[in-house]
Amino acid sequence: MSYIIKYSGSKTHEGKEKALDQFDTLIRQYPDDIALRQLYSDLLIVDNRYEKAITQLKIVYQNTGVPSLKLMECMLTERIKLPHNMCYREVISVFEQSDIRDFDYLLALYLSESPDFERHKARWLETHTLSEEQKKVIALQPRMLVNAYYP
Repeated sequence: MSYIIKYSGSKTHEGKEKALDQFDTLIRQYPDDIALRQLYSDLLIVDNRYEKAITQLKIVYQNTGVPSLKLMECMLTERIKLPHNMCYREVISVFEQSDIRDFDYLLALYLSESPDFERHKARWLETHTLSEEQKKVIALQPRMLVNAYYP
């Protein structure tokens, strides 16, 4: 936790770099610590180090199976201009295999520009209400949404 504080409190690039290096060292020392990897990936995202964050997210996802982590991986993949459509299809499949139909599932359909998005959204709205934030999210064009989350 102190490394997060060091990163957050650092006002210089060098200070942030040092905190990230310390996280990298910890990851090598404790490669099975998934919570540590999750924190590291979050800091990498904040620092716009998307490729390194994707590497960490893949490991975290493999160990947890949390579909929203796979969705985040796809959004980052798209952000750095790598092929992303297959990634979103994989996320949708993971959500469906896990029988999870939450807002992140809808978001994956939306970002993949799936023709099934509106149908699934209508079905979801039968039992849920979109929050104001969720309304704003799906009001953006898919590419603009990814760029807003990951500038």
